[in-house]
Amino acid sequence: MDFLIEHKTGDTFDYAFDAFTDDDQPFDLTGWTATSQARDSRGAALVQDLTVTTYPSLFRVQAPAAEVAGWPHGQILTWDLFVVSPDGRKRHTDTIHVKVTRGITRDET
Repeated sequence: MDFLIEHKTGDTFDYAFDAFTDDDQPFDLTGWTATSQARDSRGAALVQDLTVTTYPSLFRVQAPAAEVAGWPHGQILTWDLFVVSPDGRKRHTDTIHVKVTRGITRDET
């Protein structure tokens, strides 16, 4: 299943995702690692390496506002997480699409 979120250029990119087992219990992510990249809609051109922090039962994905300011508004970017378990199993999460838009209210300072 793919997901679509809207994000405004120049806003801090900061999303957290809880991890659950099949029976809806918190999934222990101790020892897991994750990386993530935002790419153009074809998945080809790299737009941003995203910072991923792993907590006991969630992943937090971030990019600073100053870097997000350069994201191409009017386009849809794609990203996912590439996760590696403590015993070396590797997998990608579902793809997340980001509709990049321009903010209506602007910080003129």
